[in-house]
Amino acid sequence: MVYRGLIFCILISLSISVYAQHKFKAAYIINNSGDTLLGTGAMGKSQDYALFRQIGSSDLKKINPGEIKAFREDEGKYYVSGIVWTEDSLLQPKFLEYLVKGKISLFSISKYDRFFIQKQEDSLIELPHSIKAYSDRYAPAHAYRDTSGKAGTSTLDLSKEYNIQDMRYIGVLKYYMQDAPQLNSKLENMGLPKQRELVKLMNDYHKAVCSDWACVNYSKVIPDARFTLELYSGMSRHNDYYTTHYGVMVHYWEPLLSTKLYLKTGLLYAQTPYFKRNFYMNPKYNYHLRIPLSIYYAFGNGSFKPTIGFGWPTGLFTISSLEVGFQYSVTKKFGINATASMDALQAWVQHRQRRLFDNTFGHSINAGLLYKLH
Repeated sequence: MVYRGLIFCILISLSISVYAQHKFKAAYIINNSGDTLLGTGAMGKSQDYALFRQIGSSDLKKINPGEIKAFREDEGKYYVSGIVWTEDSLLQPKFLEYLVKGKISLFSISKYDRFFIQKQEDSLIELPHSIKAYSDRYAPAHAYRDTSGKAGTSTLDLSKEYNIQDMRYIGVLKYYMQDAPQLNSKLENMGLPKQRELVKLMNDYHKAVCSDWACVNYSKVIPDARFTLELYSGMSRHNDYYTTHYGVMVHYWEPLLSTKLYLKTGLLYAQTPYFKRNFYMNPKYNYHLRIPLSIYYAFGNGSFKPTIGFGWPTGLFTISSLEVGFQYSVTKKFGINATASMDALQAWVQHRQRRLFDNTFGHSINAGLLYKLH
């Protein structure tokens, strides 16, 4: 049991360490003298440092904000050095991601959903949109948006607790965009600031005020969320023989959350239930239809991508699985997916498989055809 538990911990630790590694990409930096240096690099998750290795050098350098002017991934994210206020009212150097560079520039610290704008040579201004809980006399009297999403300035019921959203970002944007009054209605009805919506707003602003010349030097291209449909079939060996299952799966990818993580769910039909015979003869456990749910990480950027995942691909939430496999893109729309999973991890660690299955190694082998819907 100790041996199996140790192997299980090693597998989980390896998968977590893979997620936590810095993603080094082709990149370049612009130093404070204006020189461009090519190499590979990665940005720290909190944007408080960058790692960079120049071409021809074996030294990996940690670079702090202010030590360079800019850091940019090849055909990717673009960062510049800046100084922002912390929650403790202290100034802190940060790398700010450029979202839009133009008459009004837009920046972000992605991990904390903090957004900043700067109009030409003016100072950097943050768009305040924090949400705080208030009750009784501590509730502020200024404009608010309560938990129902309704905005207004009417009197609060002081006997209740409210989640108050700071809406000053709307006033800041209206002030800086006053030369585009046609955007006022959009500003007044906008929700909590999000990267995709703010980039679109900035582009709309520049289209409105720059009719004769292009005043946007850079705008981040943000891919839309993507859904991929999979026709899915496979076999599970949880007893003394293999049983088949098939169904339809949906893979969901949101690039603003992660460029490598995917959510997978759908509907499966199994020829026979997964449990032992003395269980599945009982109608209570006769689960032919199931809804699987898991997350997986896809490595690489080419046509062939190894994958590793964790969740409940069997569709029974008492059976968690570690899943490995690969995806191969045949065309831009079509591909294939293959996975193999070690099922019922908790029973495997505790050496209790035979209490759940009729063998000591419950596993599944699956394959599917992929079609990208968007």
